[in-house]
Amino acid sequence: MSITGILKTSSAVSGSLSDGKGISGETGRPVNAKTTDYNELNNKPSINGVVLSGDKSLEEIGVTAEIGSAVENALSEAEEAGRFKGESGATFTPEAVVSGNTLTVSWKNDKELVNPDPVSITAPKGDKGDKGDTGSRGEKGETGNSGKDGVTFTPRGEASGATLTLFWTNDGGEVNPEPVSITAPKGEKGEKGDKGDKGDTGEAGTTDHTQLLNLDSPNQHPITAIQGLEGALRDRFTRSEAGTIITGAISSVLKSSVGNPNLLINSDFSINQRGKSLYDTAGYTADRWALQKISTAQAIGTANVTENGVTLTSNASAQSVRLLQKLEKEIPEGETVTMSVYVEEISGSWTACQFGGNGKLTITETGWNTFTTTWTYENSSSINAFVIYNNDLGSIKISKVKLEYGMFQTAFIPPEPSEEMLKAQRYYQIRSTNDILPEDLRPTMRATPSVTALSDGRYAYSAEL
Repeated sequence: MSITGILKTSSAVSGSLSDGKGISGETGRPVNAKTTDYNELNNKPSINGVVLSGDKSLEEIGVTAEIGSAVENALSEAEEAGRFKGESGATFTPEAVVSGNTLTVSWKNDKELVNPDPVSITAPKGDKGDKGDTGSRGEKGETGNSGKDGVTFTPRGEASGATLTLFWTNDGGEVNPEPVSITAPKGEKGEKGDKGDKGDTGEAGTTDHTQLLNLDSPNQHPITAIQGLEGALRDRFTRSEAGTIITGAISSVLKSSVGNPNLLINSDFSINQRGKSLYDTAGYTADRWALQKISTAQAIGTANVTENGVTLTSNASAQSVRLLQKLEKEIPEGETVTMSVYVEEISGSWTACQFGGNGKLTITETGWNTFTTTWTYENSSSINAFVIYNNDLGSIKISKVKLEYGMFQTAFIPPEPSEEMLKAQRYYQIRSTNDILPEDLRPTMRATPSVTALSDGRYAYSAEL
């Protein structure tokens, strides 16, 4: 310890205490000093009556207890007053946010200090895990309201001379189509035969049709006595001709007034959850429609989705393109189905058919036309799809694609947007997080979906076929 003070003396003071601690003080200014030897000075300084001469210990000068007590008291007072306790430090609390495979750490503190900059840590993508077990099937939902009963249109034919007129009735109170009249071409007049001998006078005839002889035998009555369509057609047309006329008339009416259900989803390409306009790699494009290579050796063409259809293009480096929609529900084996495609623009030769080649329809015409083909369906998981493709250079713009039961093409009715979106989301949905359970998705998806992180931070749930 050091002792600080002022020695009042007229002589210089020097020396040290025996414990090695120096005594510092203000040196007096010598007055008439005649020696430089301290020991020869008069009135040497003293502490507690002890003259400071030679080596003196603190005990000898009697200051140890006094100084120790003073220091001890000062320390005690300082501790009680809190002068030794520093101000509490700030507490920094970390916060972590996970987005995909990136962890971002940021900080906040309780002293309004400047926080460190956030730190982002991106982990390498791990291997894809094994597919989990399929969850238990959910409870059956409530039965929905019954749909509106369909309307049955019934044709009726009336013959007058060489003209057949078709009329319609229905059981739903709907407006019937306008009558359709079909006139057969007049045949060539035959040569006049020789006049026969006059026969015997027969018995008096009858004007009552029900009293005619051979009433149920064919070709026995004059046309004026026959009631109904079959007799009129038999006398004027062959069976094949009559079938062609009636089939054409029915098809014409159905296409303009009655819409059969469409077996395809997003048939007008209006739903495009993936959000791109140009697709040039194999995979799904507008909802439910997939772009495929025709062979692994060939490059793939492009599908350009617009608000009123899709344009398929093959080019010099990709001389093939194929767009198809897989069907989840199998069409019964041997069922007759009809396919129609509206074409707005076309170059080159294109083909539409059931995957595998059934019902193959070659499309070469330009303009906005309707093409229809009918075939007997073959049921197989490998060909349970509708497809349109080409094997050469060219492009085609299509919309209003329809696959329906029956031998007639019926009117294309644009799908209701909200209902069609629900159908599409059964196979594909985009969500803001990746922690939504399959049974909590609305609508419920076709199967347990795979989840893929998208570049914009959202997640794709896919249960495509």
